[in-house]
Amino acid sequence: MVQFSKANGSSNLWVIDVKCKSQACKGYPSSEFKKHQFDASKSSTFQANNQFFSIQYGSGSCSGNLGSDTLNFGGIQVKNQTFGLAETIADVFGYQPIDGIFGLGWPNLAVDHVIPPLQNALPQLDKQLFTVWLDRVLFPLSEGGSAGQITYGGFDMDNCDANINYIKLSSLTYWQFPITGFSIGSYKRTKKAQVISDTGMIFFD
Repeated sequence: MVQFSKANGSSNLWVIDVKCKSQACKGYPSSEFKKHQFDASKSSTFQANNQFFSIQYGSGSCSGNLGSDTLNFGGIQVKNQTFGLAETIADVFGYQPIDGIFGLGWPNLAVDHVIPPLQNALPQLDKQLFTVWLDRVLFPLSEGGSAGQITYGGFDMDNCDANINYIKLSSLTYWQFPITGFSIGSYKRTKKAQVISDTGMIFFD
């Protein structure tokens, strides 16, 4: 089992490949997290397509080759899901308690036109939506802390407010929408802008 960063600011799925021998791919000691690596030779359903991929994020990059396999997440199974096997990752990922990134963005944002996992899973969902609840991490994940929860195909009524407001997206790449202002605590600002909701960041972009 691997542990992903669920990022709706990207659309690709990738995991660290066993071929990667750098310290970042093993996990830096200060992260207190030993990374899991994908070994294609131990999967009877894996298929290599020998296509190189490279993804550049705001905080770093990764590269390797694409392949496909059966993906299981949240009680959902997706067969023949294309994903990246990263043989090189940026140092920043070596300090994070993750084994890869699970992109929740739209297909238009995907590198190499790969169909995102959530798009392939849509026929299995009760409703074509997902809910993200981000918790304040009081304890490290290595000590059993929780960063939150994602509910696929429904609303998270246990952790999220029952008052649901809808807004039309202004882009089908990022989860982008217009705002007329925002407030944080006692701070308030009125300004029209386009923003994106990105679970991989700690702020609105």
